[in-house]
Amino acid sequence: MSNRSQDSHWKWPIILLFIVLAMFAGWETISSRIGTNNINNFEDCVRSGNPVLESFPEQCIYDGRTFVNTP
Repeated sequence: MSNRSQDSHWKWPIILLFIVLAMFAGWETISSRIGTNNINNFEDCVRSGNPVLESFPEQCIYDGRTFVNTP
């Protein structure tokens, strides 16, 4: 019985740790998407961390839209 009691002492902190990590990951995902609907030009697109095509002129792609770098 003592062995089983020791096992349960480690189970709950580990479960709680996974829950906290999952909540943190979810929050990071949600918070990183807030404000990305305001992308209206190439600079905003790049600043939001979207991929930039190595073309001339450079192009940034966000949500199916392409923004062109105009110097």
